Amino acid sequence: MRNRYFDWLCEIVGREDQYYILLEHLHTTEFYSLVQNDDNRAKDGVELRWRFSPSLTLQREMEEGHNTPSSFFDAPCTVLEMLIALSFRMADELEDCPMMRDVAECFWILIGNLGLTRYDDQRCRSRPTSWNDIYQKLEVFLSRNYRSDGIGGLFPLEESENDQREIEIWYQMAEYLTRKVVF
Repeated sequence: MRNRYFDWLCEIVGREDQYYILLEHLHTTEFYSLVQNDDNRAKDGVELRWRFSPSLTLQREMEEGHNTPSSFFDAPCTVLEMLIALSFRMADELEDCPMMRDVAECFWILIGNLGLTRYDDQRCRSRPTSWNDIYQKLEVFLSRNYRSDGIGGLFPLEESENDQREIEIWYQMAEYLTRKVVF
């Protein structure tokens, strides 16, 4: 079930033919939160598993001896899951915006903000240091070691009154959308 689930996640964001290695890396990296309420983003990510697996599919997989609910549903949220779930939230917030964006576009905006768009499959295969670079960028994001203006994180903002490292992702997103997107 895990491979089909990963394929399903890739279909949501597209470009898996160019960024399969990056997407795989994001899906093997656990998302963790250091700021209060960012655990809600992890819960949203895990919720994707329920969207993917209606009860009949889950029952069939269990009968065939595949994954049990605890191994699939109780596993920690991955960075990929969190980013996709956050992209759904962003797309929902932008629904009434004249420049509406879909989930995939929101996802790739986040990947760009993290500085990861250059790590396509070709680059990852040709440069052995790419894995280390990706890991370092993810660690900066997860440990909130990015700049106070959010550069290195999900939502870089010029001239914000808030230190982006200290506020939860939801409020970073709200300020980012308010400043960057014309409603």
